[in-house]
Amino acid sequence: MNTVTYIGDCSILDGDSISEMVEDSKDITAKSFKKAIGTEQYNKLSQDLGYEPRAKLRLDTDCHVSFSRSAYQGKKCVYCTWSAFEHVFLLE
Repeated sequence: MNTVTYIGDCSILDGDSISEMVEDSKDITAKSFKKAIGTEQYNKLSQDLGYEPRAKLRLDTDCHVSFSRSAYQGKKCVYCTWSAFEHVFLLE
């Protein structure tokens, strides 16, 4: 089974590595993002970003949020861009 590790958002990660990651990324759906990181981590991220589970506006329905697949420092990752911050999960 793959290990998924949240390593932080772009404010604490290496800026050049974030730029490369974003430049080489491919868009994915919210469903694919959730599948990649697992329901537990997805729900935690959603809650940490202020979304309520039964609210009309959720992480997966917010048109200002995007989901991507890429690599961060040579390691496969997925990330969520929310309020111009990339929240990065390594896939190992």
